[in-house]
Amino acid sequence: MNKLKSQLTRKFFIQYIVSVVLWIVASVVLTILGVIVVTSITWQPGIVWDLITLVRDYFPLFYLLFLFVGLGIVTYFSIQKPIRYLNEMSESTTQLMSDPQKAIVLSDDLKIIQDQLNALRMESLANQQQADEANQRKNNLIMYLAHDLKTPLTSVIGYLSLLHDEADISESTRKHYQDVALDKAYRLEALINEFFDITRFNLSTMEYDNKMIYINRLVEQVIYEFKPMLEDHGLTIDTHMDPDIYVNGDGNKLSRVMDNVLKNAVNYADEHSVISLDIKKEDPNMVMTITNTGSTIDPHKLERIFDPFYRADASRASKSGGSGLGLAICKEIIEHYGGTIHADSCDHLFILTITLPLVEPMDQNKAEASL
Repeated sequence: MNKLKSQLTRKFFIQYIVSVVLWIVASVVLTILGVIVVTSITWQPGIVWDLITLVRDYFPLFYLLFLFVGLGIVTYFSIQKPIRYLNEMSESTTQLMSDPQKAIVLSDDLKIIQDQLNALRMESLANQQQADEANQRKNNLIMYLAHDLKTPLTSVIGYLSLLHDEADISESTRKHYQDVALDKAYRLEALINEFFDITRFNLSTMEYDNKMIYINRLVEQVIYEFKPMLEDHGLTIDTHMDPDIYVNGDGNKLSRVMDNVLKNAVNYADEHSVISLDIKKEDPNMVMTITNTGSTIDPHKLERIFDPFYRADASRASKSGGSGLGLAICKEIIEHYGGTIHADSCDHLFILTITLPLVEPMDQNKAEASL
C-alpha cells in the first residue's frame, strides 16, 4: 500500500509539473503569436485599438494574469484525478461494508488497491460463512443436547420410581436398576457439562499462566486418571517418551489438552485396541503423537475437526459424541504457546500430532508437573 502511495504521488507530481511547463510554453507561444498578429494588421481607432493599446501599455501585468489564470485551471484539473481516486476508494469502502458480495472495481491506477480490497472482501465473506456455520452447528448441537437430556432423565426417574415403589424385588434386580440409573445419571452429567463447555467457549476468554512444565510427569498423571475409562473400553496405552522433556505453559491448560486428546482417542478407538502415545525431542520442539485405530476420517471432515462445535461423527445418538469443542480448545491452547496441532487419518488410523517449543530448565526442581 505504501509503495502504491509513493508511485501515485510521484505520478501525480510529474503529471502536474509537465502540465505547468506545457502551459508556460503555450502561454509564451500564444503571446508571440498574438504580437505577430497584432503588428501585422493596420488598426483603425476604436474600442479594439484602445484595448490593444491598454494591453501593450500594461503588458507584464496582463501576461502574468493570463499565465496565473492558466496555471489555476491546470492546477484545478490536476487535483481532480486524485480527488476522484479518493472518492472511488471511499465508495469502495462503503460497498465493502454494505454489499460484500459485489466485486470492487477501481480505476487502472488503483488496481493494486482493488485487488487488496477484493482479497479482503473474500476473506471477510469466508470468515462470515465460517462463523455462520459454527453458529448453526452450535444451535443444532444445543437442540440435540436439549432433546437428549430427556432420555437419561426419564430413565433415572423411571428406575428410581421402580426402586421406590417395588419393595419386594430381588437384590440382583435392585442392583440392576441402580446400575442403570447411575449410568444414565452419568450420561446426564456429561450432557450438562457439554452445555457448560459451550457457554464458557462463547462467553469467556482463557487466562493463561506461563511456567516450566515437566511433560513426562504431567502425561503420566493424566494417563493414570484414564485407567477406568480405558478398562471400560478394553483399551491399553503404549507410551514411549524421551526423558526430561520441559516446555513453557500452564499446567492446567496442558493437562486439559492431554485430557481432550486422550478422551478423543478413547471414544473413537476400536475396542480392545492399543492407543500409541509417543513424545520425542526434535529440537527445537517437543513432538507428541497420539495414534488410535478406528474408522478412517474423510479428508474434507479432517480439515474441520478443529472447528468449534464440529464433530466428524455427526450422529447425535453416539454415546461418545461430545460438544465438538475438545479439539478446538486444544488448538487454541497449543497455538497460544507457539505450538501446532495437526491430524491425519488413513488405513483405519487416526494420528494427532502436537508440537510445543522445548525449554531447558534452569532448576528442574521448580518445574511444575502437577495439575
